[in-house]
Amino acid sequence: MDVSFGTKPLILLTNDDGIKSPGLLASIQAAESIGDLLIVAPSFQQTGMSRAHPNHKNQVVIEKLYLTANGKEHAAYAINGSPAQAVSHAITEITNRTPAICVSGINWGENVGLCISASGTLGAAYEANIYEIPAVAVSQQVPVDLDQATKYNSDLWQAAIYFTRFIIQKVLCYGLEKAIAVLNVNIPFNANLMTPIKITTQSRQKYYSFVQFGKRGFSQENQHVNKILINQDTLEESSDIKALVVDKAVSITPLTWDLTARCNWNLDKNNST
Repeated sequence: MDVSFGTKPLILLTNDDGIKSPGLLASIQAAESIGDLLIVAPSFQQTGMSRAHPNHKNQVVIEKLYLTANGKEHAAYAINGSPAQAVSHAITEITNRTPAICVSGINWGENVGLCISASGTLGAAYEANIYEIPAVAVSQQVPVDLDQATKYNSDLWQAAIYFTRFIIQKVLCYGLEKAIAVLNVNIPFNANLMTPIKITTQSRQKYYSFVQFGKRGFSQENQHVNKILINQDTLEESSDIKALVVDKAVSITPLTWDLTARCNWNLDKNNST
């Protein structure tokens, strides 16, 4: 299923909220004037999938459809699988051109602190980087009471579109340092074009906590509720949470793959010291 494009840079767009998510339409608006678009996303909501590759019977089914953004139709491909699988099939099946950049988002809900390891938005971006493609994960902060919203005010996306376009242009122009796998971008709720940008570090706070209300029989359906808990006493000054929540700034965190702890700990049974 080879897709032909022109001479502009190829921009891979995906979104763990699904192929028909408003955040994906917003990313199309951000990128359409910059390059050729390869739009590939899960066919349904896949939040919290991280970089999973689930083994479902119909996971490789690809459906071509059209999305309308700014009055223009764009070919898009829905994958019956995870965000990471959408990226993998986009690169290995749908085009024979290597994307110049992958943009995962714009996600409905922020991805900061320790919660990023569960994020399908980050998982898709990391999947792209496996293929040595510069990747950007973009998330729009929303209040917890709007986290499960199904209707969205289009005005909420305007600042996110602006900053996404800005970052795409910067990455295409200057590239990313070799050590950087993914740029994790989080945009404050009610941001505007004058909102400042801060380069941040990933906080070690978990940010989201899951709350269980009352008791139930295990056979009864139930679901944890997200609650944001921040410890101001231990919140790191340079962190993504501090920038986004306290300073109301756009947080850009350069991330890498290396999860190795730098320490002297070992399991040498002959060394008791």
